[in-house]
Amino acid sequence: MVADGPEFDDRDSLEAWLRDKPADWAQAIAVRSALRVFAVVLAIARLSDRLISAGQKKDLILIVWRASIISWAARKYPAHDMIDAARAAAAATTTTYAATRTDHSRRRRHHHHRLRRRRRR
Repeated sequence: MVADGPEFDDRDSLEAWLRDKPADWAQAIAVRSALRVFAVVLAIARLSDRLISAGQKKDLILIVWRASIISWAARKYPAHDMIDAARAAAAATTTTYAATRTDHSRRRRHHHHRLRRRRRR
């Protein structure tokens, strides 16, 4: 049975609701959200390498794992400043995303090239 509670349609409504709540509420939501996303990422990792490369899977798992650990650490050790760790994770995510898009574009071009060659035969 699901407990009744607040529902949020976007980030702004969540932030507005959390504004007058203790900081550990936001941290708890962040940890739970990161762990839920991690379960989805593990399901994606089981997809065929034809759909998503092994490197992309590895990068995706690392990004989400890093976010989960930072969320957990911020809640477990509130006296420590997690801003630098969060910034490093965000920078790594941006870099990985750009590399993944480049790899995906390369794979699509290669796939389309193979299809054109098959049609010519």
